[in-house]
Amino acid sequence: MRRYLENDAPSTFDGAPSLVHNDLWAGHILVDTRSGGVSGIVDWGDTIIGDPAIDFACLYAWYGESWLENVLMHYSIRLDAEVIPRSRYLGTCLAIHNITLGQALGRAQWVEAGYAALQLIHAT
Repeated sequence: MRRYLENDAPSTFDGAPSLVHNDLWAGHILVDTRSGGVSGIVDWGDTIIGDPAIDFACLYAWYGESWLENVLMHYSIRLDAEVIPRSRYLGTCLAIHNITLGQALGRAQWVEAGYAALQLIHAT
C-alpha cells in the first residue's frame, strides 16, 4: 500500500469545483428496497465545494469501479479524464483511514469494512 500511495498518486484536480457531500458512505445513501435505486442522500453536514472525486472515492471504496462507472454514466456535470484514478486513490486512503481509526477506537466493523474496501479497490 505504501508503494501505491507514494508512486501512483494521480494528477491533481483542475476541473470546475462542484458541490461535494464529503461523507458519502453506505449509511448516508438511502435505497428504495423495491427498485434497488437510490432514493435519497442524508447528512449533508460536511458539504464542501471541491473535487467531485471525493464523493466518488466513497462510492468506489464501498461498491467498486464498475458501480462507479455506472454512476458516472448518469452524472450530468462534465468531469475530467482523471476522475476515476483520483477516486481510486482517494478510496484507498479512505479504506486505510477506516482501518486505522477503527483500530484506534476499537471498532472492529470499521476495520473489517476498510479491509473489504481495499480488497475491492485493488482486486483488479
